[in-house]
Amino acid sequence: MIGQQISAHGNLNKGCLSVVPKGEKTQQLTNTVLTLVDCKFVVSAATHKRIVAKGHREVGARLRGEVVDVGHYVVDSFANNSRFVEVTYNPKTHSERPYFYTRDGRRIDSACRAYVVTCETMNTKAKTRAYIDA
Repeated sequence: MIGQQISAHGNLNKGCLSVVPKGEKTQQLTNTVLTLVDCKFVVSAATHKRIVAKGHREVGARLRGEVVDVGHYVVDSFANNSRFVEVTYNPKTHSERPYFYTRDGRRIDSACRAYVVTCETMNTKAKTRAYIDA
């Protein structure tokens, strides 16, 4: 997977990270840390509108980038670490934000580097969090 362009999203149904390497089938990952470079945080405007209007779940937000490292999750060393900022997207709680954002509401469309952490014990439905350098 290192060196490959991927598209990734938190999988709410399976509680894992779904990763699609370019030209390959979807892989489900858990207990993993991916480091990506040249990242784009992409939200489909049409899908965002449908989710807000109808209240159903649908994949409309993805993180794209090149994988430069794959590690095994041991502890979320990114959370509560001032060197990193969590990036999230939730159309249910923030319907007015059709984009990825930091916890303080700053819009994020791209980053030089991003870290995607997935672990079965995380307290999110997708068991996944994304971070960028502060």
